Amino acid sequence: MQCPIIAGFLVILLVELLNVLQLLCSCLIHSSTRISGRSLVQVSKMAETAVRNCSAKRPGVGLGVIVTDSLNPSCVLLGKRRGPVGKGTYQLPGGHIEFGETWEECAQRELMEEAGVHLRNVHYASVVNSIKLEENYHYITIFMQGELDRDVSKEPMNMEPEKNEGWNWVRWDSLPPEDELFLPLACLRQQGYDPFKGLSNGT
Repeated sequence: MQCPIIAGFLVILLVELLNVLQLLCSCLIHSSTRISGRSLVQVSKMAETAVRNCSAKRPGVGLGVIVTDSLNPSCVLLGKRRGPVGKGTYQLPGGHIEFGETWEECAQRELMEEAGVHLRNVHYASVVNSIKLEENYHYITIFMQGELDRDVSKEPMNMEPEKNEGWNWVRWDSLPPEDELFLPLACLRQQGYDPFKGLSNGT
């Protein structure tokens, strides 16, 4: 998901630089000895624009994991945030995608780091665009879904107590109200996404 964002940024930067070069060439053609004061101002402003575009703020990209379990039908793994962002709201496991990492690899790594468990049947679920400008928050979150691999995993453990109060199995249709959910999860609920749709056993 990052590639289109990076490509767009590079195209904008290239266009700005080409505009500056065009203006410089035009000035040199019309004046063999010097660039007029007005042209210098124009060049300066366009250069400033290019610099601003280089440092423009971009949305973050995160990944959330919908974890299901055969021993807990219709339930997902849910925790409560302790970090400064979204403190006190309920969240799914997840984090940031590392450079060179696939979505599936990120889901497996985050589950091991946060809950000490492995997943199977990991697949794409959905994506949300979460914006809360008053909190300076804008994230694109990819959601992956997978089942707890009971062959190699026991019950999830709270591996990062400084970030999370603990993990519990909670029925998807009994999640806390949206205003108590971490924003990406709230957006996923607003989408109407159902991880158990079409599954007879709720796993």
